[in-house]
Formats: sequence, C-alpha cells, structure tokens
Amino acid sequence: MERQRDRFRKFQSGADKRKKLKKKEEFNKSLHGSLDKFLNNSPVVVPDDDTEQQLADCYAGATRREDPPPTDGNGSESDFSFSEHRDLDDPGTWPAHLDAKLVDLIIEKGPVKVFDFDFPKAPDKRHFSRDFYTRKLPNGENARRDWLVYSKTRDSVFCFCCKLFNTCSSRPMLANNGLNDWRHLSTKLKEHETSRDHITSATKWIEARRRFDTETCIDQSLERQIARERAILYCDDVTRRHRIT
Repeated sequence: MERQRDRFRKFQSGADKRKKLKKKEEFNKSLHGSLDKFLNNSPVVVPDDDTEQQLADCYAGATRREDPPPTDGNGSESDFSFSEHRDLDDPGTWPAHLDAKLVDLIIEKGPVKVFDFDFPKAPDKRHFSRDFYTRKLPNGENARRDWLVYSKTRDSVFCFCCKLFNTCSSRPMLANNGLNDWRHLSTKLKEHETSRDHITSATKWIEARRRFDTETCIDQSLERQIARERAILYCDDVTRRHRIT
C-alpha cells in the first residue's frame, strides 16, 4: 500500500541516478591531486639560510634530551655559539633570526610543554591553563596541540612550527612575540590552527622531523589533523570560486 507521504514525492529514474553519480565521480576525479597544487600556489617565505634544508612542519613528539654543543670533529666547539642559545625549551628566548644550525637543534629537541608550573595571573585574574594544550574535535574527541608551547620568560604562548618557519612580515603574535590574551585565547587558537600559514608551517615541521629522526615514530594523528585542515581550506576556496563564477 502506498504511503501517504510518498503520494507527491518524485523519484529519480535509474538513468538520472547514474547520470548524477557519473557527475559526482568526474568532479571527485578533477579534485584528485589538486590540494597540494592549491597550497603550493600560496607564497611561503623561508629564510635564505634555511631554504636548502626544506624544513617542514611536523610533530617532534620525542623525549626531551640535552643536546651537546656541536663540534668540529676534534672535540672542540664549532663556530656556532651554543652558549648564546642555552634555553631552547623556551621560545621566548629565541633570537629574532634563527640560523640554520639553531633551527636544526630546536627541531631535534622538539617542543617542550610546561606543566608543573604556577602560571602567573593577569590583572583580570586570568592565566594560561594546561587545558589549552588540547582541543575538542567535531566528533567529540580530544586532540593534542603539539605545536603549542608556553614561554615562562614572557608568560605567553607560541606556535612552535610558525615560530620556526613563518617569516612573513605580518606574522601572527603566536609566531612573533607571543600571545597572552587569556580571555580570548581559545578563539584565537582555533583561528590560528585552521589558518593557511599555520598548516603550511606545520607541514614543513613534519617533513623536517622525518629528515632528522628516522627512529622516532611521527605522530600520525597530527598528520591526519593537518590533512583534514588542508582539505577544509581547499574545499572552502573551491566553493568561493564556484560562487563567484
């Protein structure tokens, strides 16, 4: 017996369904391989000293370890002054210009999280919280913000990968002098981690970590997050261009 709600409902014929499916498959095929081309068209400025290194965004995720001063092979320190950059754990102490050797040391050490610390309170009583090290995904799961690091010297947070790889003149606070707007930090972090500049820097970090460390396993969950954010950026751009045309 025909249901009441189906009396005025129009059903697609088999031919129409096949035609619609074919169009969808052709569209998906046209998008295949386009994501990287889309992102590569966005200019990324990299310091001259680091260009040859092709440093890329990645999760260091490894165990903390103290790196000895580089030597020239005879046991003596090389021309790179490690003593000038003793505290590689704190991005607030990094110099404005990071030369290639220092970048290498920082990448090998990886981002260091500050947990056991009494975070100072601002005049409005707000302060940094360890809760910011994670974020809630749309599916309800918690994801680590491996790129987020806190600076004790500046009482600010930085983006580890953008601090290393984003050298644009209009760099965000997370890649420049740090961010300590605790009232709006949650919103600003969400905006940053889905931005094109951050995704580009994060990709470079991952690739760089692979180059330096063949024994430490790369955190695949971060790679999936970056891939997801890149796909969202690409689809948004395609949608905008489609509306314009």
